[in-house]
Amino acid sequence: MRLIKETIIIIVICAWQMVGHAQNSSSYESSSVMYIEGSVCGIENNFFLLTRALPGTGLDTVFVDEKGYFVKSINVSRPFCTSLLIENPKVNLQFYVEPCTKANIRINLLAKSNNMPEIIYEGDNKDCFEFLRSYNPDKILSSWSVSRLDTITFSEYQSGFKSDIELLKNDLLNSVSNTRFVKSYASKLDDFYRFNLWRFFETKGKEDVNAKQWLLSMKEAEMIDDDVFQWQRLYQKRHPDRSYLQNLKDAFHNQNIINFFADRYMYDIIRNQLPDMEQQIHEYLTISTDEEKQSEIMRLYEHYKGLTPGAKGIKFTVYDENGSQIHSDNLKGKAVYLDLWATWCPPCCDEIPYMAKLAEHYKNNPNIQIISISLDSNEKAWRAKLAKDKPQWPQYYCKENFNSQLCKEYGINTIPRFLMFDKKGCIISLNAPRPSSEDIINWIDDHIK
Repeated sequence: MRLIKETIIIIVICAWQMVGHAQNSSSYESSSVMYIEGSVCGIENNFFLLTRALPGTGLDTVFVDEKGYFVKSINVSRPFCTSLLIENPKVNLQFYVEPCTKANIRINLLAKSNNMPEIIYEGDNKDCFEFLRSYNPDKILSSWSVSRLDTITFSEYQSGFKSDIELLKNDLLNSVSNTRFVKSYASKLDDFYRFNLWRFFETKGKEDVNAKQWLLSMKEAEMIDDDVFQWQRLYQKRHPDRSYLQNLKDAFHNQNIINFFADRYMYDIIRNQLPDMEQQIHEYLTISTDEEKQSEIMRLYEHYKGLTPGAKGIKFTVYDENGSQIHSDNLKGKAVYLDLWATWCPPCCDEIPYMAKLAEHYKNNPNIQIISISLDSNEKAWRAKLAKDKPQWPQYYCKENFNSQLCKEYGINTIPRFLMFDKKGCIISLNAPRPSSEDIINWIDDHIK
């Protein structure tokens, strides 16, 4: 009887393990998921980032446990290349993300060869990973420096550069079996080739006859986004005596292109509160034909007119390291230099040492306080960063990040961003110089006298 019971127990356990295994397998064999796991040895933080892994910022945080292991499921609507980013020491590792695949990635930051960490990738699309790691189209540009372009014709550059791109495509075909990846990457190489032909116009040879003919052959209807951008930039460079909006109307005939660039330009002008906003608005209304966007721009303009220097700052709420709610009114009494940042933002993290120097410089000054507000969507990542860096100036967390009142009212959609307010809470600047700016101390001193 006891033997029968033990046998039944063993059968039940085995059945349960089989069910569990089936459930785990289905989690990464789903048609819309890639499953990655692995380890990182020698990482200073307990997390790394994946690009294009989430909507909005496109960055997702992957936490590493105390033994260096990680597990992550990536939702994939369609294949793409992601970068695994480690802040310190800096690592940027690309791999191909595809539905219904899995991979094991082991990184040893302490074992280096040719100044690169030891990386072992096992699993699906390994050949894609090896190709991305070995081939970088930017390396081709090193043999086509601007100084070299000054000495050759456009035709020589065009044919030689095209030959280099075709050689890379040939390596792609010979080393990667995934046809979807090959097709996608080959298309990117075509765009890379076309985009970098514009580099010739930065040289002494910009008056080359064949280069001019290539320009004339460009038809707006066939231009890709990069072509449009480069053409607009080139036209502005050749006519510096006229305003951006005037040049825009002359450079293009396609009204949709004119509207697109004009709208984007006006968003920047208004949000940065340039002094000639009124004149720019007048010019904008004469060239734009999109009435819906015009109304949107005018609403933005009216909003920002009330946020010029000297205007009263908007009210907002953040949280300190203890989780206590802090209102903007609590910050009055001193001028405030405010840093908006996030752990996933490399340029933000690059400013941290300069913020530390700034905080140290003003720590005994009764007229100003230096503060940082994190816009991280992941509070754990923020706390982990504070635990590691131990900053000596006030740190706050904005739970609604880019959807917060602070960001919406001040039009903050990119970081790092630095704001400054006087002791009454009135605006000094919504786009203050960075802490790394050479003249930052003099700039702040001029505004707290």
